[in-house]
Amino acid sequence: MDGSNTYRRLLSFAGIGAILASFVLAIAGTIPGQTDALVMAQARSSAAPATVPPDTMGLVIRDPWFDFDTNPAFPGQPNKTFQDRMGAALAQMGARWVRLDFRIAAPLDADPPLPPDFIEREIAKNDYFINEVAPRHGFQVLGLLSFDLIQGTDAHILNTGPFTETSIYGGGVNRYMDEWLRRALMIADRYGERVAAYQVLNEQNRLPQYLSGGPAGDSIDPVIVARMVTKLYRFCRGIPPLPRPEPYRCAHAAIITGGLHPRGTTDGQSPSTILTDADYLKLMYASEPFQGFRNTYGHWPVDGIGYHPYPEEIRLSPNDALVDRGLNRMRTALVEAGDPNVPFWITEIGYNVGFDADGPRGPIPPQTEAGQAEFLRDIYVSLAARGDVARIFWFKYEDFRQQTDQMHSDGVWCAFRSARRNRVRTALAGHVMPSMVNLNDGAPHIWSTGSWPGCRCTGSIFRSWRGEAAESARVLQMDCVGVVLFPDTIADSRYVIDVR
Repeated sequence: MDGSNTYRRLLSFAGIGAILASFVLAIAGTIPGQTDALVMAQARSSAAPATVPPDTMGLVIRDPWFDFDTNPAFPGQPNKTFQDRMGAALAQMGARWVRLDFRIAAPLDADPPLPPDFIEREIAKNDYFINEVAPRHGFQVLGLLSFDLIQGTDAHILNTGPFTETSIYGGGVNRYMDEWLRRALMIADRYGERVAAYQVLNEQNRLPQYLSGGPAGDSIDPVIVARMVTKLYRFCRGIPPLPRPEPYRCAHAAIITGGLHPRGTTDGQSPSTILTDADYLKLMYASEPFQGFRNTYGHWPVDGIGYHPYPEEIRLSPNDALVDRGLNRMRTALVEAGDPNVPFWITEIGYNVGFDADGPRGPIPPQTEAGQAEFLRDIYVSLAARGDVARIFWFKYEDFRQQTDQMHSDGVWCAFRSARRNRVRTALAGHVMPSMVNLNDGAPHIWSTGSWPGCRCTGSIFRSWRGEAAESARVLQMDCVGVVLFPDTIADSRYVIDVR
C-alpha cells in the first residue's frame, strides 16, 4: 500500500515552523503559558535538522455526527459553519489526513424497531465533511469502524457464540459481526474512494466498562478480530466468495487493524495484564483467518497496523523513550509473525494538558502546555525518522476538560491573521486560558514575548456549533498580543476565536 512506499517529498524542519512549532501549538492545543520553556524547546529543535514527510501528518477530528442539527441556520443538516471552520483550521496546520469515527445510534436489536432508513440517515450525517470539506482541502480520510457502529450495545456480545448466524458474509459469524459488516459495507458503498482507509475497531484489546459492575480492560478475542479484518479486506478487494455480485466501493481503501492499547489486556476484574499488546497481535497473525488467507493468497489481509503508543495515559515521554519501546516491541512481534515490513499507523497519540498521573498531592507535576508542545515536536520528528510509520494522528481536535484543572477549556480553536503579512501564521488549538496569546509575525514559529510593530489583531468570538456571536466574551487587543477572557457565565466552552 502507499503507506509503505517512499514518500515523494520530505519537508525540512526549518521549513515547517507551522508544524513543528506553530504546528506544535496548532495541533497540540497549546496557548503559551510558559514562554521561556517554549523558546528553549524551539531552540533545541532548531539545532537538530530533521525531516518529516508531509503525508505522515494526521489529526483525529471532532466527528460530524456530534454536531448534526445543532445550527439553526441548517435545520436537520450538518453544521456547515463549524465543519467549514474546522476544515480551514486543519488546512492551516498542514494536516494531510483526518480520522473520523462513524457513529450509528442504533443498537443491535432496537426495541421498538427503527425506521428502515434510519441507519442510512445516521451515516449521511458525515456527508458534508467527507464529500465537500475534505476534498476542498485535499484531506485523506481514515474512517474508523469502531464499536460505535452499533451504539447502545455491549461490545462483549461480539465474543459470544454461537458463531452460526446464517449470513451472506460467510461462516464463523454471530449476530453482532453480521450487523457490523453490514453497516461497514454500507459506509464503503456510500463514500467510495472519498474514504482512503478504514480502521477495524479501536483498542479492542482493552475494552471500557459497558455495564455497571461489568468487566473493564478485557478484550475481544483476537481470533474474532482477525476474522472481521479478513472478511472486510476480502470483500473490499473483491476476493470470492463474495456476498453479492457487484463489487463494494472500497477496492482501493487501505485496511488497518484497530489501534491496540499499549497497556495490554486484563481479565476484566483486576488491573493485572494477562496479555500484552504484542502477544495480542501475534495471536491475530497465528489465527486461522490470517493464516488461511496468507496460505491461499500469499500475503496478509491487512495494509497497516494501528497502534496507540501512549507512554502512560498520555504522559510525557522525553525523546519518545517509552513510545519507541512500544513500537520496537510491536515490530519484533511482527517479525516473529512473518510480516516484518507492514507499516504502523499511529491512529492516536496525544498529551492532555492538566493530566496529573499521581494526583495533586503526588510528586509528579501535572502536564503543561510547554510539555505538550515539546512532546508533539518529539513525536513527529522521532517517529517519522523510524522509517516504518506511515501515518501519525494527533488525538485530538477537541481536547477534554480536566476535573482538577478548570482553567482549561475543551476544544477551543483560534485562528490569528497577521495584518502586516496578510496571511495566516498559525492556528492555536485547545486550552484557552485567561493569559496572553503570543503571535510572532515574520518567523516560522511562535514563541515571542513582545508585540511586533505595525501588526494589529482584531476579532470576535463565535459559538462553534451554532455560528452565533457570543456577546458575553471579549477579546482585548494589543499589538499582536491578545488576552482572551471567558466570563463564568459561558457554560459550554466549545468556541472558535477568529481574529482577523
